[in-house]
Amino acid sequence: MSIIFSATPAPPYNLFVSDAVDSRRVRELPSNVSALDGIRGLAILQVVLGHLHYSVSTDPYFLDVTPWSFVNRSLEPAFLGVDVFFTLSGFLITSLLLRDLSSRRTNRSSIPSLLKRFYARRALRLLPALYVLVAISWVVVLWEGSPLASQWETTGAALLYVTNWHLVVGPLFTEFGPNGDIGHLWSLAIEEQFYIVWPLVLIGLLTLRTRPRALLVIFAVLVALIGVHRIHVFDTSSTWVGAYVRTDTRIDSMIVGAFFAVVYRHYRPHPRVVSILATVGLVGILWIKYAIPHSPEIFRSGFTVIAICTGVCVLAGAQGDWVFSRVLTWRPLVSLGKVSYGLYLYHHLVFIVVGRHVTSGPNSVRIVLAVAAAAVLTWASWRFVEQPFLRLKDRRFASNGATTSDSVAI
Repeated sequence: MSIIFSATPAPPYNLFVSDAVDSRRVRELPSNVSALDGIRGLAILQVVLGHLHYSVSTDPYFLDVTPWSFVNRSLEPAFLGVDVFFTLSGFLITSLLLRDLSSRRTNRSSIPSLLKRFYARRALRLLPALYVLVAISWVVVLWEGSPLASQWETTGAALLYVTNWHLVVGPLFTEFGPNGDIGHLWSLAIEEQFYIVWPLVLIGLLTLRTRPRALLVIFAVLVALIGVHRIHVFDTSSTWVGAYVRTDTRIDSMIVGAFFAVVYRHYRPHPRVVSILATVGLVGILWIKYAIPHSPEIFRSGFTVIAICTGVCVLAGAQGDWVFSRVLTWRPLVSLGKVSYGLYLYHHLVFIVVGRHVTSGPNSVRIVLAVAAAAVLTWASWRFVEQPFLRLKDRRFASNGATTSDSVAI
């Protein structure tokens, strides 16, 4: 073990004690980790590529975007990028919360203020661009003359972050089902539900003075239990949708990210070991991408395996000593990661609208048109919506030394 870990674990958190954790024995996430933005960039690239088929066909199961099967396989599956986002989000948010909760300034009376700041920052980061997307979807519905009742249903689910449950149980507010144009918000709903609950879970654990090693055990048990539960849901349901989009079947990926956040903060894994494991993890992700993207094993163990592989890659990227970090810190990829939230929001709607209304011409031209339109909306969102609210967020609700971990993963 001494070969793998070059330092002993830190002492337990002192959440409500004046003498907090010895700062010399913990490792905070740096203020800017370009490799993590690069991972985010790769994730959103996979999501966008996996949805390209919507721009050339209204059939949701159409995947032959090009005449070449290997290229088509390279474009899919979109869920792989979502899984990477989930794990990265768990890592980043847990890193932020552990830093704030273990601060010398954190005591019992300051917890409400800390939670208020955390939730306010999440709202200012997520809500403005989401509101714009919903408004654009209304413009599309009015232009196309689609049923307004379904759009009201979809809007309510999106703004309350319950789109994933909307897709599973059907109508939540009226007798009408969802409008699929912004159905991709199911993954954002899971993320937001995680953001709401996870700070309270960590506060509860740290109030009990839980040591880092015990946190790792607890997180590992939770991941295992959720994995077993997902298998049960998949095997006993008439459709795969529930196992795919339900919060209780997918949140294990975020807890895997939290596991690696604790490892990063409190341990010093040997750089060479982490680099080797991350390379193996990357190979594992690529193998799943090309070998078994549609296998039932994805629901039984695949999602957890992807999360673990991603978690090791995130740990290696955060430590900065992985050979693949040269790719992750490539400037265009980092820039893509920084604007990934806007691209995630708008690309799906744009691709579907183009697929419905641009029905002639080569696929390549229609794809270029769809990508260009999504890129314009993404830039406008970043420039005129997200950045102003990010500045407001930092002015009004500054975290204790805001870091990359204060960024939204999706």
